[in-house]
Amino acid sequence: MSMRNSKKRPDLNKMMTMKGKEKFTDARDWYVQTCPPNNSLKGTIVPEIMSYRRRRISVEVYKKSNSFNITNDGKDDDGDSGFYEACYFIMMNKVSQQKGRNEENGDGTSISNFNRDEYSICRQSSVMQSSFDGWEIRYKFPLKSISIENKKRNSATFGFQHQGKVHQRKIKFDTEDEMKECTQHITDLLKEETSRLNAKYETSIEGLQKSVMSREVITFLVEIVGGIELPAGDIKSSDPYVVCYYDGAKVHKTKHISKDLNPIFTLKHKNLFLIDTAIETLFKGDGLSLEVTDFDQMGKDDKLGTCNIPPRIMYEATGERLSLELENREGKGTLHLRIRHATENDKKFIKTLEEQKGFTPKKKNFLPVMTEVLEKANYSQGGKGSITSMMARNEKFEKSGMGPPVKKYRVRPGSDPKRPEETEWLSEPQLCSEMMKESNEWIDIGTGRLGRLFVEVIEATDLPNMDSGGFAGNKTDSFCCLIYGDCSVKTDVIDDCLRPKWMPWTKRAFIFNIAHPSAELFVGLFDYDKLDMHDLLGRISIDITNLEPDIIYDLTYKLYPSANLNERIDAGKLRLRLRVEIDDDRSFLLSSAEPPNTIYVNVQTKKDFDVIHKIIHGNVNMEKYSLKNVYTYIDELYAYQNCILYIKEAFITLLFWRGHYAIDVMGHTYLLPLHSMVAFSWAITVVEYPQLIPSFSFFMIAWLMFATMMFRRTNPNRWHRCKSFLEMSNALIYGGFPAPEKIASCQNRDAVDAYEKMWMKKIERESILAKEAEEVAEEVLEEEGQLADAVDGSDITTKRENGAVVAVDPIRPFVEPIHVYLAVTCHWLRCC
Repeated sequence: MSMRNSKKRPDLNKMMTMKGKEKFTDARDWYVQTCPPNNSLKGTIVPEIMSYRRRRISVEVYKKSNSFNITNDGKDDDGDSGFYEACYFIMMNKVSQQKGRNEENGDGTSISNFNRDEYSICRQSSVMQSSFDGWEIRYKFPLKSISIENKKRNSATFGFQHQGKVHQRKIKFDTEDEMKECTQHITDLLKEETSRLNAKYETSIEGLQKSVMSREVITFLVEIVGGIELPAGDIKSSDPYVVCYYDGAKVHKTKHISKDLNPIFTLKHKNLFLIDTAIETLFKGDGLSLEVTDFDQMGKDDKLGTCNIPPRIMYEATGERLSLELENREGKGTLHLRIRHATENDKKFIKTLEEQKGFTPKKKNFLPVMTEVLEKANYSQGGKGSITSMMARNEKFEKSGMGPPVKKYRVRPGSDPKRPEETEWLSEPQLCSEMMKESNEWIDIGTGRLGRLFVEVIEATDLPNMDSGGFAGNKTDSFCCLIYGDCSVKTDVIDDCLRPKWMPWTKRAFIFNIAHPSAELFVGLFDYDKLDMHDLLGRISIDITNLEPDIIYDLTYKLYPSANLNERIDAGKLRLRLRVEIDDDRSFLLSSAEPPNTIYVNVQTKKDFDVIHKIIHGNVNMEKYSLKNVYTYIDELYAYQNCILYIKEAFITLLFWRGHYAIDVMGHTYLLPLHSMVAFSWAITVVEYPQLIPSFSFFMIAWLMFATMMFRRTNPNRWHRCKSFLEMSNALIYGGFPAPEKIASCQNRDAVDAYEKMWMKKIERESILAKEAEEVAEEVLEEEGQLADAVDGSDITTKRENGAVVAVDPIRPFVEPIHVYLAVTCHWLRCC
């Protein structure tokens, strides 16, 4: 936003852990007797004389500075500038009384439910520390939340304001003079509270632009993401929900999630809310407090922990994930949330949610608020029933003049709103012509700033029928789901069609903002089902680093339901139109040196989660142990034999000094054995100077990368080449890649065909040799009689008898570790 500093933003999660400096200045303490609050159940029923407890109270003054007041050299200022005074009312128990007690108030009251993470104090005065030996803090409240309600003899009734409630507690002093001394001291400090708050405000906004003061009211959008490793409020689990407090009042409460120590809150749990506050109120207060609570059907809900977001963190947050450690007896649990300044669209979205009966996700017209929230599909509701599909008429013959009748098809999911009658029924040529036109509307999503990826879903062909009653017209109801970076979108559903075509006026065109060059585009084609989970037809992944910018690609991909190589049969084809735009080539290239951030995607329904999971991982759960999965990993390793072929060819080229690097001299082309020359030079150098072996090892890594690049550049097919070292250097030095060369139609066609045939022959020859070796290995296994019954890939891990699970796989203890090792090996090979 324009009101913030333009310099590099700090890491807010790191700043959350930084502790501001404290200077202990003054403290007065008294021995007292306390009883439960007057407005509590125990304080009403139990006689006062029977409920007194011996305690110690202290009124303390500190000079504090927040963690943001740091000088340019990274050190805190040791002077008094940048400090403000803070006063606290503290009640202490003897250590022996405190041990063994629950985190809840020992009096049976609820006054102890305050945020303790801000109030944990370590006195810096050794004199004061020794005087409080044997006592530890039970409650601690800011002095501004204390009021003196009544005074009588040696007793005084204090009011403690916390979370919008006032708890009255009677405190009995040893003498009347001590009572008067304490109440007078608190009264004097309360008179100076306004000046302390003003000093805190000035200190908190230090370093912010003056434009902050111009905004009287600011609105925050808060998203409760989830928790990790929460403490168990019940026997083994918890039913957690989150209550949020701001400026002493409850501002929001989520719905609880049953039996989950790692909950994920979504829209149906009311995880989004707004906070409207004045700038002055924000920086004079203590920020946003969050309390994680275990829901109980009967009895009181158990507090699992609390955490706090300071005002400056709230103001600086831009929607990144914040991780807050919970304060509780167990010392465990983390709460994740996001917070940022709300836009006008955010306010409209929250208002829409509130109008639709408590965040019910079944309502339509949901607007995207965060890219992490899966965009609810506005596609036409497909998945017609069998009877409806049978009655629907999607084809007809129409006479045109004196010629034969022309077969026409109903345009689905609907006709063009600008030409409804003209585009309601079209012939096959007309459909093909219409679908290739430029899309009318584009959906722009994503948080990246490196460039844009334009994707249009054109058509799918040769799809299998996933619905029953295909003979009567009930066929696959197709839609596509696309995932890129932190976004997920869906196309319209096209009912009852095995060759769906998405028209320019439908929801088919998307603009993904690029956040990292290595991010892949995942596309999945599904059969829409109203009741059950959507059926995955096939999926593809596209590496956009192979795409040249500002070139329109019209590509057709084969669809496979999983990466399983055993009996892999395509489930049709999907046609896409893609284009990449890059704003700054230098920034795009430099950003590839940084690893991509972990992406979290929140979804509204179980169906949405299933769709994303299937697109990323496929239909087959490769993590589950089975012999079929073991054979799949083995087949994947066999597939890497082509890489061995390339390595073998490179070794032969190196050993026999084959020419491969073309140079032109006076109109003649010569092939130089460049790699052999470099290897020979290094070999004779290392023999004479062995101390250069470490240097040679590092040089060899760069040399292998350079050789790989040269090999790809020798491919006569321009579309299979990578960017050269000179092109990348040009982008770093001059800020841009050279303009792409123009390619004529069928350019180098003969050379490309000859090149591909040469490698296909080599691969076939290696495949024959590998197959012969595999047949020999199978003969050996058959002779030894091992795993003869499991060759068909059947899963013999368990069987069920009367609901009981009985293991019948005697070889699992030996094969399952192999399955794990194969999975890890294949994963690393894919990364390489």
